Amino acid sequence: MLESSTLNLKPVFVLLFVTIGPIKTIVPFLTLSAGNDVKFRSKLALGATIASSLIVLLLFVVGSLIVQKWGISFDAITLTGGIVLFLLSLQVMIKTGETTVEKTDNLSMGMLISRLVIPTIISPAGVTAILALSVISQDNQNLSRMVLYLLLLIMLLNMISMLLAKKLLSLFTVAGLRVIGWVFAVLQASLGIQIILNTLRRLNILAIQ
Repeated sequence: MLESSTLNLKPVFVLLFVTIGPIKTIVPFLTLSAGNDVKFRSKLALGATIASSLIVLLLFVVGSLIVQKWGISFDAITLTGGIVLFLLSLQVMIKTGETTVEKTDNLSMGMLISRLVIPTIISPAGVTAILALSVISQDNQNLSRMVLYLLLLIMLLNMISMLLAKKLLSLFTVAGLRVIGWVFAVLQASLGIQIILNTLRRLNILAIQ
C-alpha cells in the first residue's frame, strides 16, 4: 500500500474511507444538529460537505508542492502517516467512555460546520493520507484523476450518511455505531502498521517479504 509502482485503487479507497469516511461522522453530526429540523440538518450536511470537499481537493492539489518545498521524502511522509494512523486509532480504541456533549445552542451555522469539518471529517490521519497520495500521483495524470474521483466519492458518502444519520442511528444504535467505529479503528491501526513495515522494507531496514 502507498507505493507508486504497485498502487491500485482498492487500498486507496479503503485508506480514505477509514480516515475521512462517514463512519465517524454520524454521531457528531447528530450531536451538533440536535433539536433542529430536517431543513437545518440538510443545510449543515451540505455546508460541511462543500467545506470538507474544498479542503481535501486543495490538499491533494498542492500537497506534493508543499512536500517538495520542505524537502520531505516520500518515505518520510509514509512513515509519518503510518505512525499517525496507528496512534490515532489507538486513541479511539482506548477511549471507551461516554463522550462529553457540548452545548451548541448559541453557535452559528458557520461554527457548526467548522466543528464538523475539523477534526471530525478532516482528521490528522486523513491529511497525512491525502498528502501521501498527492506525492504518489503527481507524475501520473490518470492516477491523480482517479484519486480525485475517490476523494469526491468519499465526500458524497459523508453527505449521504449525514442526511440519513437519524435512520442509521435507529438502525445500528449508538452502541452499534461505537462497535463499528472500534472495528474501523483496528483496521486503521493495521493500515498504519502495514505502511510502516512497507516503508522500512523499502528502506532495507527490515527484510520482510
